[in-house]
This record gives sequence, structure tokens and C-alpha cells, in this order.
Amino acid sequence: MSEKNKIVTYQKIRMLFNTTNPIIVLSLICAIGLLIRVYYFPHNIPITLDGSVYFWYAIDMSLLGDFPHGFDFPNNGWPSFLSLFFAVMKSENFLDFMYMQRLLTMTISTLTAIPIYLLGTRFFEKHYALIGVGIFVLEPRIIINSLLGITEPSFIFIVVLVLFFILGKSIKSTYIAFGLTALAALTRYEGLLLCIPISIVYFLRFGRKKRDVIRYFIALAIFVLILSPMVYERIRTMGDDGLVSHVTHAAKIHQIIAERENLSTSYYGEVFQTTIISFILYLGWIMIPIFAFFVPLACIVFVRNEFHKIKDSRVITLILFVVTMSLPAIYAYSRDIQETRYLYVFFPVFCLLSVFTIKKVSNKLIRPRFFIIMLFIGIIITSLIFIDAKGIDTKHQSEAFVLAIKISKVTKGINPYSEDGYIKASWAYNEKFPTLSSSITRVPSLILYNDTTTYNEYLKEGKKNGLTHIVTDGLFNPRSDIGNSLNDIFVHESNYPYLKKIYDSSQEDYSYHIKIFEVSYDILETMNK
Repeated sequence: MSEKNKIVTYQKIRMLFNTTNPIIVLSLICAIGLLIRVYYFPHNIPITLDGSVYFWYAIDMSLLGDFPHGFDFPNNGWPSFLSLFFAVMKSENFLDFMYMQRLLTMTISTLTAIPIYLLGTRFFEKHYALIGVGIFVLEPRIIINSLLGITEPSFIFIVVLVLFFILGKSIKSTYIAFGLTALAALTRYEGLLLCIPISIVYFLRFGRKKRDVIRYFIALAIFVLILSPMVYERIRTMGDDGLVSHVTHAAKIHQIIAERENLSTSYYGEVFQTTIISFILYLGWIMIPIFAFFVPLACIVFVRNEFHKIKDSRVITLILFVVTMSLPAIYAYSRDIQETRYLYVFFPVFCLLSVFTIKKVSNKLIRPRFFIIMLFIGIIITSLIFIDAKGIDTKHQSEAFVLAIKISKVTKGINPYSEDGYIKASWAYNEKFPTLSSSITRVPSLILYNDTTTYNEYLKEGKKNGLTHIVTDGLFNPRSDIGNSLNDIFVHESNYPYLKKIYDSSQEDYSYHIKIFEVSYDILETMNK
């Protein structure tokens, strides 16, 4: 392509967004992203799993006006922020509070467009930075994750701001970056690792003279000062700081497993190999459907043609960030945790790489404006298809909640089952709200077990622990003896005369099929004799 044609092409690209104020384009992208999130909002479905823990922490904090006791998790920054909104809500329906929790994460996820845009301007012209914004806001996994009421939206929002400010020209930007890193660490404990890349980048950019070292320790002091009050409250209410204690605890887990199982050093080699394979597979999986083409191509083009830019502090920052933030995901996969959300923090970097590819491609096209418009239409359609296929199954989850309410009315103590998270929600359903988590009547109680316990042992101990009913949907973990037995009960109930079926959801036309059995310990003891 001649120099004249390149100039003409560049001018055409600029016309795409220069005809409208970037603020208007940014607002339009946010509006589209928020509308999609509202469309998929899961009505009449409570928040479960990690989200429910944050929910109850925020409820207790809003009612007590203080950090609550009785919780044991490190990431209390998000629920502490959430409690401010709960404190001003006027409702007696616990679902309204959960709606607020979802709405906040949806809003934060959408507003991440602003720091994504700011970060993009560190690398590209404004009109290209807007393309990166569109990719992030419309990314289907980001949309799905924003509906769960958990920590990732706020964590990613803060992390992108950290990257933006650490690449700023003034020392004030560095101070802000360290302060935001403290907030990231309070939101998710792995945010503590951000100190590594931003410290290295600081000395690479500003030098290692005496004045620079003093400024670095000032920035570090800002980090510690913001972190310290919450660390103190965690120690006071939870017993540990949730940061260093959590990191050291993670290091001890495999050592404990190895010692307990009398494993050799080869155990660590096998774990490492499995972990790396899982990391690579999940990394590839999260690139589908949006990043699968753009990110690999960007890496190939960069290595071939622009590797000399590796000395650029911006590129070094991104490389250090990706390497450092890979560690929490690697740790999670070493524990056989099957989650992709540990890798979502990479999406802002993926957006930058995607813009790099789009820029290279559009520079070679005669009609770049048409290409970019069609690209965004394709991204929207692809995202919607992915969400429909992999998103929240609202029908199933709505039925699971209704059935959990039914279970809570006819049982007192049950075994865990695949959707038992809704049992905890049913506790709140039967209470006047808002109320402290400690005052909730926890009926039915969940009688827990571990994978090494046999089914017969579980029944024997269950009688002492208050197990009154067996709930089974045939979807238990087949790796445990209890899981196999509960699945067998679902299929061959006649083989268990000491279990009396009192409910079968298929008789009421539910798609989610569960069965409830009352345990007759008298018959069981007679059979054993």
C-alpha cells in the first residue's frame, strides 16, 4: 500500500468516530451493554454460592453498622461496599436486596468501559480505544459474570484503573495506582500480587536514584495506609488478615495433601503438569467466541514484526501483569477447581490485543468503516448466541428455587444435592426481612460429608446429626461412594425399603426432576440386624 493510500485509509477510519463526540459513542456502547444485561436479568431467582456469602455479609454489616463476626472469607471489600446500598433500602423482600446486588455488578461491569477507554488511549488513538471498549462491554462471559453479584466486575474495574495510572507520566499517577492496588487487594486477595508488576514498572520508568526510591516508599506507604484499617478489622472479626494468611495457606495445602497421602516428590510433578494443561485449555476456551481470532493473530504479528517494542514500558507492563495474575489461576487449577472466571482479569489485555489486530487489518482495507460496523454487528450476534447457549438457565434455576422452598417445608435435615444453594435462599424466604444471618432459622439443615465417607457411614452418622430425609436428583459427584449411592437411589428407589418417597417433582410437570425420601431408621436397623 502506497503512502498516499495509507493516509486516505487512516482518514476514513478517523471519520468513523470523528463524526460523533467520543463521549457520545462511549455512552452508546454502555447503553447497549446495559440493555443486554437487563434483558438477561434473572428475575425471581436468588443469588447462590459465593454471591450469597457476600450478600449475607453485606446484610449483617448494613444492620449492625459494623463489620460482622462469624464469616471466614478474605474478599470482604465488595460486600462492605454493597452494605452501603443495603443500609438505605426500604423493602421486606429479600429478593429485592439480591436484585440490588445484581444491578450493582451489572452497572460496574458496564462502567468498566470508562477505564478500558482510558487504558486504550495509552496505546491507540481515541477511535481505536472505543473499539476495545465495545469488545469488552459486549464480551458474553463478562455479561454473564456481571449477573452473578460477585467480585469480578469491581475487581476488573479497579485493575484496569491501576494499569491506566501506572502508565501515567507523573508521580501522582503512580501514587494513585498504588492506592487503587490496595482497593483491588481488598476486593480479591490476589490483587495483592499487583504490587509486583507496578513496582517493577515504576523503577523501569522513573529510575533508581535516591529521590525515586523515596517516592516509591511514599507510594508503598499509601498502599499500606489504605490496606491497614480493613486488615485490622479482618483480624478482629475473622481471626486473620485475609491477604498474607491466605497466600501462605494456599502454599500449605499441597504439602498437607502430600504428607497425608504419603506421596513422593513425583506428586508435585504430576500436579504441575496437570495444572499447566488445565491453564492452557481454559485460556484457550475463554477466548471463544470473541478473542479466538484477534488475540493469537496479534501475538503472531507482534512477535514477527514489532518485537523490538518489547522494551516499551507499556508492553512490559502488560507482560508482567499477565504473568503475575496467572499465578492465582494456576493455584486454583492445581486444586482441581473447574472455573474460568479466574482468567477474566486478562480480558482488558485481550481487548488491547484485539484492537491491535483490528488496526492492522483495517489499514489494509479499502472500506475500513464498513469492516468495523460489520465487525460489531458480528460481535453482538455472536455474544447473544453464546449467552443463550451458556448463560443462566432461568427456567431451571427458578424451578430449583421453588423446589427448595417445598423441601424446606417437609424436611428437617437433608443431604447436600446439586442445587442445595437454593436451600439457603429458602431460609430467607420464610423470614421477615431484613434480618441478621445469625437469626435465620436454618431448616432444613444440610448434613455435610466428605468424599472419603461411605454411604453407610453417612447414614449412621446422619441419624446422630439430624438427617431426616434424602434428596436426590441423580446428578451427584460419581467419584464418591455417597454420590454413587444417591444416584442409584434416584434410579432404583425400590432397592431401598427404608426410604419412603414423599415427593417427586415429575408428578407436577417440573423439568428439574428431584425426589425426596424420608429415612426410616427403624427399618434400616432391622435390615442391618
